[in-house]
Amino acid sequence: MRTAILVLGSIALLSCGLFPPAAPQNVVASISGTTVTVTWSAVPGAETYDVCDRMEGQVMTGGNCSELGAGEDLYATSFTYDVSSVKGVTYSYRVRASNAIGDSAWSEYSNPVSY
Repeated sequence: MRTAILVLGSIALLSCGLFPPAAPQNVVASISGTTVTVTWSAVPGAETYDVCDRMEGQVMTGGNCSELGAGEDLYATSFTYDVSSVKGVTYSYRVRASNAIGDSAWSEYSNPVSY
């Protein structure tokens, strides 16, 4: 949980959990057969996570990526899915953390994986 201290004159106000979580770090993608697994470090104060992908060389509006498993709340620090229907492409992944206050920024892109 993130903590902020706001000083007003000689009065200090302490608030806990009043901010969205920080962006996840250490996002790593790996492939085994036709299964991609994306992992990241836990973020203090995060309640759920979102994962998105971007095909290498693809330019998306606003530099964003396509969210995977839209509408699903991820509580763990990994996401696994089947890519058996996709061949000859390379993807990178991003993760963002969320809590009741809001969403973090998206993480940096993971290493690219080809399948």
